[in-house]
Amino acid sequence: MEYYKSPFLHITGLPQANGLLFTWSKETSTHDMTSLIFRREILKQAEIIDLTKPKNLLANAKDLGFGIGETDQAWVNEEIFPRFFKAGVRKFAVLIPEELVAHLSVEQTFEDNKATAITSKFFSDEQAAIAWLNA
Repeated sequence: MEYYKSPFLHITGLPQANGLLFTWSKETSTHDMTSLIFRREILKQAEIIDLTKPKNLLANAKDLGFGIGETDQAWVNEEIFPRFFKAGVRKFAVLIPEELVAHLSVEQTFEDNKATAITSKFFSDEQAAIAWLNA
């Protein structure tokens, strides 16, 4: 089931893992994404999580070209991850992006997540990520 599609982000159901799949777009360059757009897209994720109450999340961030700055990282950790946890999310798998800078910013955002008990892990293979979510 498709929940949301923008030029930057596509959100679909992931029924085989009792969750949602967030796919950052290949069609639109996320290199051109601003902090405001990034936050808008993350808030859309939160809205859909609040409605669907998934247990697991899988983010395909392989094509994410946006470097998540420290201010946005803090915002995600302080405002968004607690909201995900409150809605029932317990596991968050991330398919890592190809670009090193974007990868490091995504990884650091998750490593800084100390506000909730959401377990996160990084993968390069989607099937391995789904298997982990189901474990």
